[in-house]
Amino acid sequence: MSCEQPSNSFITSPHLLQSLPTTTNTRNSSPTFNMLNPITLIFVTLLATATCAPVTSNAQADVVKALDARASINDCADSTFENQSSGGSPKVSDCQQMAANIAGGGTWTTTLSLQRTLVSYGTCAFGVKASGSSGMSGQFLVGNQDIIDVVNESIRRFQWNGLVGAKGVMPCQTGQRDDAADVSWGLYHS
Repeated sequence: MSCEQPSNSFITSPHLLQSLPTTTNTRNSSPTFNMLNPITLIFVTLLATATCAPVTSNAQADVVKALDARASINDCADSTFENQSSGGSPKVSDCQQMAANIAGGGTWTTTLSLQRTLVSYGTCAFGVKASGSSGMSGQFLVGNQDIIDVVNESIRRFQWNGLVGAKGVMPCQTGQRDDAADVSWGLYHS
């Protein structure tokens, strides 16, 4: 951000100069200024400072967008969905709160071939399991936004009597470049 220096015209303004105490120099009859009154000095200082005060810019908005982008992590691609809602399914409200709890960001690294519950709240849990292909690293990643999207879409599609259950498959990043693991996920009662 740059600040243009103000001209000194505000200091030599006739209105401002009239309010300053003066005496006449007896040698050359020109006015001289006595020590400035403290209030006038404060006013002049504030006026000079205000001309260079920072203004709200898009820089702050850009920082917020960058933080939001970092808080939303997608490590997986589009998922399939299968209805599993029943009387034994978790409460929709618990699944919504679980999703809200991870909205600040996060990535879960999971070992291939192991089932793992990544997040849970109340009656609701979200878990994953993946089997790898030959040459694939031993881990895969699931981002917070992947979980939030799957939970919200499952609720949208399958909620029943305040309950929801679902499962599906989504390709998720591994440690290998351009390689993905087919990750089976479930939204189930904890």
